[in-house]
Amino acid sequence: MLSGRHGTIGVGGHRLPVPDQGGAVSGRGQAGLLAPAWGDAAPQPGRHYSPRPRAACEAGRRPCRNSLKPRPSPASSVSAKRLGKSVGLEAERSGETRYLVFELGMTGLLFFTLLDPSYRKHTHLTLSLTGSVPALSYWNPRRFGRVYLLDGPGLARFAKRRFGCDPLTVSWEDFRGVVARRRGRLKALLMHQQVIAGIGNIYANEILYRARLHPYRVASRLHVRTVRRLYDAIRDVLSEAIAAGGSSVRDFLAPDGTKGDYWKQHQVYNKAGLPCPGGCGSTIRRLAGERSSFYCPACQRK
Repeated sequence: MLSGRHGTIGVGGHRLPVPDQGGAVSGRGQAGLLAPAWGDAAPQPGRHYSPRPRAACEAGRRPCRNSLKPRPSPASSVSAKRLGKSVGLEAERSGETRYLVFELGMTGLLFFTLLDPSYRKHTHLTLSLTGSVPALSYWNPRRFGRVYLLDGPGLARFAKRRFGCDPLTVSWEDFRGVVARRRGRLKALLMHQQVIAGIGNIYANEILYRARLHPYRVASRLHVRTVRRLYDAIRDVLSEAIAAGGSSVRDFLAPDGTKGDYWKQHQVYNKAGLPCPGGCGSTIRRLAGERSSFYCPACQRK
C-alpha cells in the first residue's frame, strides 16, 4: 500500500522504498472482472488486457506524490499479468523478479497514454518503459486502490490469502465442490473474491440471469444440473464480455482510451422496469434493499 508518511510501498508484512519513474495497463473495479491465476492468460471483462512485447523499464517507478521519496530502480524487462480483480506487472532486474500488484478499487485505471489533461490531478504512479510502450500511469480519483510491491514468495502468500478459484479456468468438479460447500446466497458467492476471484456486480447480475437463478438462492441446495448451468453461464458471459472489451458503464476505459461495448449486451443490469429480454412477459426488478441487484421474477424464481 502506498504510504506518503514513510515514503514506502507495503509489501506483505514488510515495507520497501518507493522507486523512481515510470510505464501501462488499465481497468475499472465497478465494471466487474479480471480473473485470477498469475500468468499469461486471456483478457478479462471489466478490464482490458492488450498483449504487448515485454519492455525494458528505464528508471523504475515514479510516485506522483510529493510526500513519497523516489529512488531509481531500473529493470531489464516488464510484462503485464493478471490476478483476481487486480492487475500485476512482473519486473526482472539482475536475475531477480519483483511484482507490482495494483488493486484498482472502484475507479482505478491503468493507461498507456495520458487520456486527458484533467487526468493528471489523480495520476498517482507512472512507469517509464523503453520500446513501443512509452509509459504506464495509474489513475484513481477516489484513492480506494492499493499498490503492492512483492517478491515471489510474497506474491504466493498474497494470492493465497486474497483470491479463490479462477472462474474461467476452474474445472467443473472443483467448481461443483466450491458451490456445494457454501451455504450463502448465490450472488454473494459469485462476488466473494476469496471463493471465486474476479467477478464483480455487473457480471454477477448477468450470470444469474443467464443461468435463470434468483440471487437469493442458497448455493449448497442447488441440484447438480443447476450448478452445471451456473458454471456454463459464468464461462459464457465472461467470454462474451472479453470479446466485447468489457463494460464502460461509467468510467472504465481500455489502456488506449477506448470504451468496452459489452454494456450494449446487458440483459438485466440497471434495467429495472423494462420488459424481460427473454420474452416471458414480466419486467426486470431491482431487489429491495439491494442497490444494484437486478433480476426477472418470472425467469429467476426464488
